[in-house]
Amino acid sequence: THGRTPLHQMARDNNTNLIEHFLLLYPNTVNQPDKNGRTPLHNMVVSGHLETARQLLMHGADLHTKTDKRKTLLHLAAENGQTDMIDLLLTYGAKPDARDKKCRTPDKLTRNVSIREKLIAALPAEFFTTAGDCTAHSSSPSSSASDSQIESSSQDTRDSITKIGASPLIFFADENAVIRRKLTDSYCSKDLAQTIWTNV
Repeated sequence: THGRTPLHQMARDNNTNLIEHFLLLYPNTVNQPDKNGRTPLHNMVVSGHLETARQLLMHGADLHTKTDKRKTLLHLAAENGQTDMIDLLLTYGAKPDARDKKCRTPDKLTRNVSIREKLIAALPAEFFTTAGDCTAHSSSPSSSASDSQIESSSQDTRDSITKIGASPLIFFADENAVIRRKLTDSYCSKDLAQTIWTNV
């Protein structure tokens, strides 16, 4: 049903012993998706079964697999409020700046402030100075990011950045002067923006 394998059901039932025996016999099924593009590990992430998720990762489950809506495991963990699962995925190297089909990063999918701040703190510095993967969805390529692209990458993030005490200078690690200037002017007061811009 729905293209699920026996491993999908075992994962859903959190049956670690059966999963171990099954994967010894059929190791290639660990990343087999259902018709919605979800692997057994997706089921573990949504349900919050931490040890079974770790078990699947140790058996080679793909950390960067995406659903048909381009949601990563980290998107699903954030969406379902799975704090410990987020820690596990980040430890294994999940990308907090990955974008789904609507160009949203995982931190955009949670209302939990602590989860949101955790994911924002894990974002690479270049996320705040570029339009990110959203440029790939743009119908008319340009040499610099548009206002809407910049806003998509940063607007929902600024309040949380303030809460975790990040400095506006985090925006200036990149060489793209256009983006740096727009972010400076929007994040800071005009006087402060001019001061920072002059000294960068």
